[in-house]
Amino acid sequence: MMQVNISRSLQRRQGGAVVLIMLLILIMGSAYVLLTTLNKGDPRQPRLLATVQDINAVRDALIGYSITHGDCLPCPDSTGDGLAQATCVGATPAAGWLPWITLGLGAEDPWGRRLRYLVDPDFTDSGGGCGMTQSKPAAIRVRIRDAAGNLVVHIPETPAVVISHGPNGFGATSADGSALANPPAAHVDEETNRSATNDLVQRATSADSAIVGGPYDDLVTWVPLGGLKDQLARVNGGSLPP
Repeated sequence: MMQVNISRSLQRRQGGAVVLIMLLILIMGSAYVLLTTLNKGDPRQPRLLATVQDINAVRDALIGYSITHGDCLPCPDSTGDGLAQATCVGATPAAGWLPWITLGLGAEDPWGRRLRYLVDPDFTDSGGGCGMTQSKPAAIRVRIRDAAGNLVVHIPETPAVVISHGPNGFGATSADGSALANPPAAHVDEETNRSATNDLVQRATSADSAIVGGPYDDLVTWVPLGGLKDQLARVNGGSLPP
């Protein structure tokens, strides 16, 4: 299981103790949404629960990184060395692997695979600075399926999303860099999480090929835009520019 190791970076910046307290506050209730997607009695549940804990720890590490790096989130790792690239590639949300070394985390999820990481470049230092403001929008959305199976927006704006491809590993990359099989045609929502850079999907795990969106065992978390701005405002003197 990944272990968050941000203490050294926090100590290098002022307000480290305050940052740690704020991160602990963010953890309260953090697993609720993802835990409710796990089906009771699922024999995979122990490792699924461990994955939930891991990706929520990753989310908190990303917020901690932003607080200690000029309000900026890291770019993805595009080479597999665990380090964030200096510049995010492309103008759309940038996608790659989680830069685990940059964040001081473990290299893989409990399934032995790398985590997919997507970030809005406007929230990184690709352009020379993040310029965080209270009204700044984020380009990534997370959707869920409603009772009728329709995709509806659940999170309209988030600067970053982290995805574990779950037990079946479709679309994932192993810790040694080997690409696993892509999702079969019926795994519509898993294919979205493998290839899309926006409108990712979070929903209950299921092996049923008959349901809309197909079989699904991905686990998804995101950096909450409002929560990120609130934490950065506190660190930056109580407010952000409008």
